[in-house]
Amino acid sequence: MKIVNIMGGLGNQMFQYALAITLKEIYPNEDIYIDTHHYKYNGYKIHQGFEIYKVFPNANIPQANWTKVAKLSYFIPNFWLSRVVRKIFPIRKYEFRDNMHYCYYPLVANMNHDCYYDGYWQSYKYFLPYRDRILHAYSHREPNEYNKNMIQRMESCNSVGIHVRRGDYKTSPQFYGICDLDYYKKAIKQAKAKIDNPFFFIFSDDVDWCKKNISPIIGNSEINYVTENRGVDSYWDMLLLSHCRNLIIANSSFSWWGAFLNKQTGLIFCPPHWVNRNEKQETPLEYWIKII
Repeated sequence: MKIVNIMGGLGNQMFQYALAITLKEIYPNEDIYIDTHHYKYNGYKIHQGFEIYKVFPNANIPQANWTKVAKLSYFIPNFWLSRVVRKIFPIRKYEFRDNMHYCYYPLVANMNHDCYYDGYWQSYKYFLPYRDRILHAYSHREPNEYNKNMIQRMESCNSVGIHVRRGDYKTSPQFYGICDLDYYKKAIKQAKAKIDNPFFFIFSDDVDWCKKNISPIIGNSEINYVTENRGVDSYWDMLLLSHCRNLIIANSSFSWWGAFLNKQTGLIFCPPHWVNRNEKQETPLEYWIKII
């Protein structure tokens, strides 16, 4: 039996659920579960809660009950308390903790015993061999009229999706400053040099900032601001990113999945590193174009 802990917003959930898919491929004869208890109790209200089953109809890895979790790990449904306990208490025999979120652990593919996986698993090396299986699991539902029209437009032109995340990143030293205005200037310049008649589709939680700062950089090229997917429908912005022919992404798991799920054969521009840490980072895929 192997159980993957699920935490964070949709992008992080998708990394963790994709690890469960990977484990199912590596260990086909074992029972694979996800642990979603943090979303069922007070104290962990983040973004739109647990979204995997709601967003992706093909997602069918079952949830572990508390007795299964307790066999392998500390069953502490309150997320914040569980983080404290895991810092103080020793790692249990059947736990594997991802202390370097952006780096691949080869041991994950060679764990021949029961295991509880706690972490974020944000290295492309876990998932690239199983991309087709993950794409199937993350197939989206039938879009509403607005998103259907957006998909048609994006697939019928030289679309360039730009994701600009500000919001919580403005106050987070770990993420802030990586995808600054200079990053978007360089990425847009390269996109315009490499792509004929680009049509820019901008996704952001701060549209006013983008209109003031990004629009002048784009200049005379066509621009469309994607603004209709809000609240419980925010996930559609990620799915729309996956339909753009080209992308300029942020250092965000939301952005990363929009690029990883993208079946087009265009260009994907990304930041040179994912977080402000002096450690190995294997999040961007090797063929993505790093803006330095």
